Amino acid sequence: MSPRSHADEPVDQQPVRRVACIGDSITCGHGLKDPKREAYPAQLQEILGGDYEVRAFCMSGTTLLRKGAKSIWATNEWKLAQAYGADVAIVQLGTNDTKEADWRQHRGEFVDDCKSLIRSLREKNPAVDVFVCLPPPLFRDRGKPWDTDAILAKEIVPKLRRVAADENATLINVYSACDSHSSDFSDGVHPNAAASKLIAETISAAIDARRQEKKSEQDAKGK
Repeated sequence: MSPRSHADEPVDQQPVRRVACIGDSITCGHGLKDPKREAYPAQLQEILGGDYEVRAFCMSGTTLLRKGAKSIWATNEWKLAQAYGADVAIVQLGTNDTKEADWRQHRGEFVDDCKSLIRSLREKNPAVDVFVCLPPPLFRDRGKPWDTDAILAKEIVPKLRRVAADENATLINVYSACDSHSSDFSDGVHPNAAASKLIAETISAAIDARRQEKKSEQDAKGK
């Protein structure tokens, strides 16, 4: 499904909810035959339907770390994501932060950089629902001397959990959802169309659960 334009909305309807998918090559759909249809943001749009407008703000190779070799902070995609004023923000970063040079030097800055990124999104829209994804496994490097998957699972994932708790963001465990689907990651890093659909379904379920949670909170306040 192609992204919707606000010009397509009937005058008497409320604007669609804006969903910003912020990430790296996994979000961009690297390696897919048709990323515009097969990458997880496109499949998320298909699942969520016309009440949502899903846009991807991504660049291959980017880190969450500000001082990473190719930081998301230094990209025009990040500037556009901030300006978008999303109602829902999906942050899936951390895969490239596992690279040895960046992680050895800047691992101590990861938590603060992640918190700053979330707070920056809330500057534009304080009511934005922020979802922090635990990225998919890095099957390619399991068992290697510098095991990026071990770095991801044992160091980055706990830090992302901590940030989500501290910043009142919703955690989405994409790592666990994909852990038994190594055959759907042909290069050991990037999901194929089927795995991208799984990621989209996992994120959609989290968005739906959060929406129901907020509705219950509002209903309780109205009693």
